[in-house]
Amino acid sequence: MLSDRNRGIHALVLICQCALVTAVFWIWLRLCYDLPFDRSVINRYLVYNAFVLLGLVVGSRTLRTDIGMHVPGLEETSRRSFRQLGATLFYFLLYLVAAHDANISRLFFFSFLPWLFLMLFATNRYLPRFLGHLTFRKRMEQKVLLVGPRSKALEVKRWLDENRHLGLEVQGLLTEDSPNGEKEFMPTL
Repeated sequence: MLSDRNRGIHALVLICQCALVTAVFWIWLRLCYDLPFDRSVINRYLVYNAFVLLGLVVGSRTLRTDIGMHVPGLEETSRRSFRQLGATLFYFLLYLVAAHDANISRLFFFSFLPWLFLMLFATNRYLPRFLGHLTFRKRMEQKVLLVGPRSKALEVKRWLDENRHLGLEVQGLLTEDSPNGEKEFMPTL
């Protein structure tokens, strides 16, 4: 169940990233490209956009998929974003070299890369938690019963509390341990 939720959040993040990259691509192109758009320019940039998305998807497939399992830290977010940016850049440049395409606006190309990285960084950092909260609202929450030693259960409960966006609510603990004068942190069965 946990891995299914994780894969679902990972897929939603990737879909949202593709949509946002496409939006940023076309908005930034409109701001950088002064000449009027004719059909050949639009077709050329549609292909560029497709290769940017191909790089993003392939770059995301090679990443660890536990991004939905926790809120990533700055180091992990940076690493993930740079890897996606590198794969995107690789596939995009591969197309440009293979097609001998020299018509791309260099201003657009080199100014788009920092925007792409910032968008990837922001979505890798904040989108998993946001999508988890949207997806697993109260009616989709799963009740969880922890089984095992009290000390391990406390660690798991803390982790689940930090990751409420996964939609798991701890109901109690099933253990043979005695409380030993400890404060009860959840109902014990």
